[in-house]
Amino acid sequence: MESYKNKVIKLVKDIGWSNVCNMLNIHSSTLSKDFFDGDPFLFLNLFSDLKINNREAVSDWILFYYGDSDNIIMLHDSIIVYDKSTGNLYLNSDVRKFLLDGFKLEYYHSGLVVKEWLSKTYNLVL
Repeated sequence: MESYKNKVIKLVKDIGWSNVCNMLNIHSSTLSKDFFDGDPFLFLNLFSDLKINNREAVSDWILFYYGDSDNIIMLHDSIIVYDKSTGNLYLNSDVRKFLLDGFKLEYYHSGLVVKEWLSKTYNLVL
């Protein structure tokens, strides 16, 4: 039987953290503490099944996304975009907001956490 905690975590992935917070009437910091043990890596592990697309049109970009097609038209279709030439990381705004508000990370530090997670999860050298 699936535990309440696991059901809530699955909901975060399915409908988004802000919808779960609204549904449970809790603050994002409570969600991060009670369901992800205050560990942003546990939250990011929800996205360990993203597809990877090295864009032919922009060869320096790696896109991490969900979807049935490798033909991604817009950046907003992606969860994470990593620019290899500059080292810049572009996160889906909902993911970034939860890292900032829920886990109380600074903007710069949230990017470092995601880069470390990408390196470990997808065996990338960033």
